[in-house]
Amino acid sequence: TPRGTRLLRIAGHIREQNWTAIGIDFVIVVVGVFFGIQVSNWNQERQSRGQERELLGRLKLEIQQNAAAAQEKRRFFDTVYASADRTYAFLDDDAPCSADCWQRVVDAFYASQWRDLRPTRDAFDEMERLGLPRDTGLKVALSNYYGLYESMVSITSDLPAYRAEVRSLIPPQVQLHLWRQCHRIEGVTELLAADCPAALGEVESREVLEQLRTQQALRPALASWMSTVALTQPALDQQALGAETVLVSINAELGEGP
Repeated sequence: TPRGTRLLRIAGHIREQNWTAIGIDFVIVVVGVFFGIQVSNWNQERQSRGQERELLGRLKLEIQQNAAAAQEKRRFFDTVYASADRTYAFLDDDAPCSADCWQRVVDAFYASQWRDLRPTRDAFDEMERLGLPRDTGLKVALSNYYGLYESMVSITSDLPAYRAEVRSLIPPQVQLHLWRQCHRIEGVTELLAADCPAALGEVESREVLEQLRTQQALRPALASWMSTVALTQPALDQQALGAETVLVSINAELGEGP
């Protein structure tokens, strides 16, 4: 190899005590080694930058999907809270239901709905494993963004006690009807029908509601769940806004527009 030939020449010059030639050859070897290392470092840096850009592209898509999911879950929990609010008012009142008894049964069931708030974070976890991104500001922004999700997950990880209570009281055939006729999933979107066709008449619906009202543990369990949902709603709004901020930083790092 050229480097091996150069070393042999240096050895020959040493034997000849040709110090000038030795110095020139030594400088040439050192410079060659230096540039070899630099080229290797440049290639490694270029590959690392390319890997970071590829992961940032994946992360951008991941956060966009999380933002859309946060907005969808916000709408879902709006329905849950509204249903819970009407159910709590009914349980807190001594008056029997009027002509809207079936809708109160629907509300009691809708109020028990729960959603997993965990985000998709495969790209983020991969970047963390590699110590990326390099930009400190973006790294902090991402940590804050996913940190909020962790906080939300921690407060909603357990199924609400109200859910188990109310579903033990609503007849199974009624719940089956509610699942089949009033609930559907479209892609990642979960929908609760605003106009749910009746499975019970007014008399039967009233009987179910009075059974719910006799359960003293139901109202405090619902109040506890409503408190959690009330905290979750603005947190999901904040998560959607946080995604916008992080995406601006990612676009700047990639040199892309919105």
